[in-house]
Amino acid sequence: MGKREERLAAIRHIVRNTKVSTQAELLRLVAEAGFDCTQATISRDIADLGLTKRTRSKNYAMPEEAQFERVVVSAASAGNIVVVKTPAGLAQGLAAIIDAAAFEGILGSVAGDDTIMMVAQDEETATSIATYIASHRIKK
Repeated sequence: MGKREERLAAIRHIVRNTKVSTQAELLRLVAEAGFDCTQATISRDIADLGLTKRTRSKNYAMPEEAQFERVVVSAASAGNIVVVKTPAGLAQGLAAIIDAAAFEGILGSVAGDDTIMMVAQDEETATSIATYIASHRIKK
């Protein structure tokens, strides 16, 4: 993995796990993670990752979070497996979005009609990802 890819992975991790509302704040957190870059680089990275701002909180969000809010019914883990439920017919499309999101520690995924199964490298990763996806699911 090159330096840019490592920086992008760090930004994904930061945005998924920390409330960040400004480029300056993201730049500081990326620097704390060991990457020396400029505000212009962070701005390009934000565009390349497709980061958006949440309407209410104004924090940065990964692009898949909007899809989770629309189509995830539930997400849970069992051992190193994550199971995500969707309305009928939507699992394969969501699985493609999840695969593109490049979750660290996910070894692969399989989708049916309304269920996605992901295999994580360990139980802790599975729990973390299931919690992340569930926190952005359809609110009933």
